[in-house]
Amino acid sequence: MSGMNHKSLASIAGFCLLLAALLALNACASEIDIGQPVEVVIVPTQSPTAASESLGAGVTTSGTVLESLTENPDFALFVAGWNRIGRSQLFQSGGPFTVFAPTNVAFSRMGATSTELDPAALEGLLRHHVINQLLPPEQLATAGMTSTTAGAQLRLGKRGDSLAAGYATVVGEPIVTGNGIIYPIDAVLVPPEPGPEKSIWGLMQDDERLVAVVEAMGGTNSMYLLRFSQEVDAFLAPTSEAMAALEMPAELAGLLRSDETYDSLFAYHVMMPNGWPNDENLPAAEMVARGIVETPLRNPAQFGLLYTVEVIQAGDDILVNGARLIETDIPATNGMLHLIDTVLLPPPLAGDG
Repeated sequence: MSGMNHKSLASIAGFCLLLAALLALNACASEIDIGQPVEVVIVPTQSPTAASESLGAGVTTSGTVLESLTENPDFALFVAGWNRIGRSQLFQSGGPFTVFAPTNVAFSRMGATSTELDPAALEGLLRHHVINQLLPPEQLATAGMTSTTAGAQLRLGKRGDSLAAGYATVVGEPIVTGNGIIYPIDAVLVPPEPGPEKSIWGLMQDDERLVAVVEAMGGTNSMYLLRFSQEVDAFLAPTSEAMAALEMPAELAGLLRSDETYDSLFAYHVMMPNGWPNDENLPAAEMVARGIVETPLRNPAQFGLLYTVEVIQAGDDILVNGARLIETDIPATNGMLHLIDTVLLPPPLAGDG
């Protein structure tokens, strides 16, 4: 304590007062639907000078959630999405909110811009990043399953030493504002798809046999590919039993889900054969007929040539690199889903170069 100056002590006190005020508001506030107009709630704030201090528990600001998001260039794509659906001003009043804000890098990995998504789908996706209550770090760490304003469940807690929201990791200090708290995250959170017609990823989320691979793939580039891309022709999904039998390659230990090496394990299960129409699903019979099927993974040692898998008919079974297809030809809106009984290791992770 002796090493702190009066300015540091004042800043910490100011931070605590703001957080206490927000917690008090959180305790008495009614549920707010950010899809509807909200009344202005006046929240006590500290002075601009004290609010600008960066503290170990986070960063405080005298502004609103909207002002903090807008002023931070790392959240430009997140704000652009809210502007597109005409809801951004809702963060100027009301609250308190807990907002998980994907960085621009996180949005770029999604592979689909906010202008490419249907407005209703975009609104559902954005709502899945907002909770109608204030969750400071110590509460977020133990929150467990929580409802978002999209009406879906989101698991909150810790992953290792970091705070986590679903498969996303908090990658910066929380920003405490006059009407909420913002957590920067490294992935866009994708809510469950409504309706009977679903993407490959949507089908996988609904299939109890694929719980383990869905958990492992969350937040990877391959997950976004299976959810949003029309370039996927098929995906070979390992069952939970197959995932349990996998001896995870040492190269993947400790890697973030955004890491390309981590994602390569799943990208090797994406089937994108040369010459196959993007608007047609790839059935198992066609894979057998081709014998060799390309994946999106490239071999840097072979001038970027695509890694492939071998598909053969063995009696009544169809084998892909020795893994057996246990269910085939499940149609999705953007490709075909096939289930396999063994995880396929891409050559670099299998020690084959």
